[in-house]
Amino acid sequence: MKSTLYPNERLPLKDHSPKKRAVYYTRVSHENQVEDGSSLDNQEDRIEAFCKLNNYEIVATFSDPGVSGRKFENRPDFMKMIDMIKRKEVDVVVVYSLSRFGRNTKDTLKWVAFLENYGVSFYTLDFQFDTSTSHGKLMLQMIAAFAEFESNQRGELISSVMKYLKKENKDRKSTRLNSSHVALSRM
Repeated sequence: MKSTLYPNERLPLKDHSPKKRAVYYTRVSHENQVEDGSSLDNQEDRIEAFCKLNNYEIVATFSDPGVSGRKFENRPDFMKMIDMIKRKEVDVVVVYSLSRFGRNTKDTLKWVAFLENYGVSFYTLDFQFDTSTSHGKLMLQMIAAFAEFESNQRGELISSVMKYLKKENKDRKSTRLNSSHVALSRM
């Protein structure tokens, strides 16, 4: 049987250590993302491929479809995952993107520190970094801050649009009322 390895490469030694127990967490915040399912399916497919590539055993999956990433305690499946970690049944938590894990910098950093305290590794597929190093911690903090910034910016935009639409709706009603009033006064 011909090897596809380069001449100086060796086959990896068989790893006899037990597989790491992985859980993954997915989330989408908008109902239209939930309804078409593509975003959740995409997250799941990529995470499962990552776990297979790294020889992780997926012991549980958690998902909070249609739930904001700003507050962790408002996410039932996230809290179930935390309970499983407290019972020491998890070695690795995998998320597609840090923004799927959380959109509040302070809380995101708190929960990543929680994982570290329980000896649980944390991986994001979008930015792969090691939070046990100073470089990795800095990257986590920066990316978490950008995720929160993006969420806040989106919230401001939505608020602005809602105020505009509310004003437009009032203006239209007042125009209709004035037109009706004029029509009645002509009778």
